[in-house]
Amino acid sequence: MIEHYKIARGVIMLMVLLVAKFLDLIGFIIAGAIVLFFKSKWGIVISGAITSIATIFIIQATGRSLPPDIIVSAFLAGVIAHSIHAGIVYYIKQLFTKKKTKSEI
Repeated sequence: MIEHYKIARGVIMLMVLLVAKFLDLIGFIIAGAIVLFFKSKWGIVISGAITSIATIFIIQATGRSLPPDIIVSAFLAGVIAHSIHAGIVYYIKQLFTKKKTKSEI
């Protein structure tokens, strides 16, 4: 019974962190700025991971440290949410830098 409670608590915590990270405007700006340097789609996940690390460092640097038991959950939720942010910016960039094909010339 106690094991199910711990698993449910962890899943709920991850979902709450995922929503919080998805609504993070600073993370969106950082992920968008990082993904602009990548041309491949792997840049989306890489920029999500870099942004997640950067936002955790920013939180720690301000003196509002995260509890040790949720740092890994915050990192994983940040990678997912900031990868979505980076994907949005990546595909918007693709719309504006779309190359013309020979039939359009």
